[in-house]
Amino acid sequence: MVSSEAGRRVSPAGLFFSAARVHSTLMSATPPPHAVVFIRRAVPADTATLRAVILPSWRSIYLERVGAENLARMAAARLSAQALLNVIGDPGLCAALAFAGPAAAGAVFARPRAGHVHIDSLHVRAGFKRRGVGRALLDFAAGAFSSCAGMTLNVEAANAEALAFYLRLGFRVVGEGAEDVAGVSLAVRMLAR
Repeated sequence: MVSSEAGRRVSPAGLFFSAARVHSTLMSATPPPHAVVFIRRAVPADTATLRAVILPSWRSIYLERVGAENLARMAAARLSAQALLNVIGDPGLCAALAFAGPAAAGAVFARPRAGHVHIDSLHVRAGFKRRGVGRALLDFAAGAFSSCAGMTLNVEAANAEALAFYLRLGFRVVGEGAEDVAGVSLAVRMLAR
């Protein structure tokens, strides 16, 4: 067990987040009936589930900005079963899935970078937003790299919903830049807390 930055006791193996309290588990296959969100590390059998969580998120964020053809190329390269297996198998990365009951509700990819937990990507399915899934995924990532102090991430400048979410959680804008997304340069805000 390790402490998350929120002061909760968390296990990198899996967490149950209930409305009243946080329950740690040793990787139970299914959440108990009272659980709102269960988070666990992704395993090789999760590639289709990860794709099902991430692709709709990418469509809502990137389709208008990069176009359907570029988005399809990006998905083929980064969301193929082999690409996701490489991410899941990377020992320096935390790839985790959140479940609300039997439904996959979100995913996070994180890694240690310069003494901080860096969030490579965070995705919450539309029907599960504003239910604590994103916050729980961030807490899980922090617990996976408990020796890190603080958290960093980049968010597309045009993604007002995500930017507002992170600012509510205490992140602050520490810089601006650009990222290449499917051959298109997009403005990003660099955030830290």
